[in-house]
Amino acid sequence: MEPGGASSLLRFAFALILIATNARSPANARVSAFELLSRTDVLGGQAFGATGAYEKIVGTLHFADDPNAPANRRIVDLGKAPRNARGEVESSANVMILQPKDPARANGAAIVEISNRGGKGLLYHANQTAPSMDPTTQADFGDGFLMKHGFTVVWVGWQFDVPAKPNAMRLTAPVTDGRSRGWCVRISMSTLPPRKRRSAITVKPHTPSPTSTIPQTC
Repeated sequence: MEPGGASSLLRFAFALILIATNARSPANARVSAFELLSRTDVLGGQAFGATGAYEKIVGTLHFADDPNAPANRRIVDLGKAPRNARGEVESSANVMILQPKDPARANGAAIVEISNRGGKGLLYHANQTAPSMDPTTQADFGDGFLMKHGFTVVWVGWQFDVPAKPNAMRLTAPVTDGRSRGWCVRISMSTLPPRKRRSAITVKPHTPSPTSTIPQTC
């Protein structure tokens, strides 16, 4: 690891903490750990103009929320989830970061994409390239616009019902009864006139999968 690299990573991880916890008080929520899974050079250390080389950081943010904190009461059933030794409810989210290897060459700005269904569309829109779940090749970085201008790019998982597929950004949330059912229930509203309207409850493993209707019993 290059001199200053570790401190730079810690400073950036701290910035992610503020983003991920929505700037709440440490008494309400905290990041309990940042697990570094990999740290690799982008395109083998190829320079992006005056910004120089980039690196890709992949890791996991671990959160701990106090279910008794007033600010957390809006989180449905948080108090029913399993707790750790400190009485906190734990969850985690994966994170991917693209940043200049030399912090002095960065422009000081980070673009955090709020991923749609766990995907990564920022490079597609800004660098004029095809969408990629794991930017690795020359084609994945397109014209390198964001990199040449020194931006740091961040993706953090925030949706719990994203399918568990490679490199998808997702939040791993606790299950209140300790069992993972693997499905969710959604209720759709109809704009049809009352006499033609029929309510239904459907179930699906995740959003892209087929929907099954639960039969009415009354």
